[in-house]
Amino acid sequence: MHRPRLLHNIASLGILHAANAALVLITIPFLTRVFGAEGWGQIAFVQIVVNYLIWFANWSFYLSATKKIASNRNDLAQVQAIYSTTLSSQWILTLGAVLLLTILVVVLPTFRAQATLYQLGAGLLIGNALQPLWFFNGMERVKESAVVQLATKLLALPAIFLLIHDRSDAYILFLANAFSAVLTGLGCLYWIKHKYKVRFKVVSVARIIAELREGFSLFVSTLWANIYSSIIPMGLGILSGPSQLGYYNLADRVRGAAIQLIHPVTHALFPRMCHLFDSSPSEARKLLQKSGLIILSIVLVISAVIYVFAEPIILVLAGAEFISSVSILKVLALTVPIIATSEFLIYQWLIPTGQNKRLTISKLYSLLTTLILVYPVILLGGPLGATWLNLGAELFMVFIIILGFRVKKVAP
Repeated sequence: MHRPRLLHNIASLGILHAANAALVLITIPFLTRVFGAEGWGQIAFVQIVVNYLIWFANWSFYLSATKKIASNRNDLAQVQAIYSTTLSSQWILTLGAVLLLTILVVVLPTFRAQATLYQLGAGLLIGNALQPLWFFNGMERVKESAVVQLATKLLALPAIFLLIHDRSDAYILFLANAFSAVLTGLGCLYWIKHKYKVRFKVVSVARIIAELREGFSLFVSTLWANIYSSIIPMGLGILSGPSQLGYYNLADRVRGAAIQLIHPVTHALFPRMCHLFDSSPSEARKLLQKSGLIILSIVLVISAVIYVFAEPIILVLAGAEFISSVSILKVLALTVPIIATSEFLIYQWLIPTGQNKRLTISKLYSLLTTLILVYPVILLGGPLGATWLNLGAELFMVFIIILGFRVKKVAP
């Protein structure tokens, strides 16, 4: 089972994620005070749009390609074929995403108002395509994947602190992040070629089309999940304005950082579960039960800490201007164990066992529920109402997944 490698990955990832959290604690207090709630909300809205395009360009590769490489990692020829096909597909989608972003800036007045930020967002798309982190994850070298992400943030840090002085400098934030992503991405490609001896080979258009078709259902489920997770902040930005989005986004960043604390376990487990469900299902089930108990225990403690200390957390991160984020954060703290449970069931059970259809259904139902309710809830309840909607939608998704699990167990 290579258990020492698994434990080493978890420990290494824990250190790296702690370093990532430290960078967040360093940069967010500075940026929120420079840009204020409205400026922070405007930046968050641009990032949401760019993230939509990054999700499109990533297709389902971080799941499908990771699983393929994990199942074939001892066969260099197969790994090389998967790497070349996936990278080619991702670059074609990235170029399409850059073209779409350009069209949006030209056509829509609201996008033209922030044209510089969106244009620099194209650099983030290119940097993302240069970082095939799915390769490292599939090879069960998730530590290297985390190092790349940490290095990307570190390289951007000097420009953020030395060059950003007021709200007009928002473009520097996007430029610094794009430059560091491209630079570390080039390093990724060099590392893969020289350490793993995996070389890129030109693949046919037919193979690229086949790859995209094969991953389409999983892409749809992940796209719905990403739309579902961002539809509330997008709705706040459109209906309530940038300041309200800024309050929500800050609390959501804290929630996201809390969930990342369990990612060393879940990220290290994903390729291992993909491998074990193919080779030793009984061992996979044992590991599933043990890891589930550990993760649940951790997130319950994290959730309680965030709820109790919500106000000092917000005041330290952003100051009194963001005091409205406190009540939002308290509700979001309750979603931490719910989201952790959902992610655990999806990435350690549904995807490794090939239950992509069930995953798609659960994501679709949750998305439709949120889409139906988001407009009236935001109009009536503002950011806090939207936060309670998020809590309800997360509970609904876990319920659907668990219901499917029970049906499968009792089926003849």
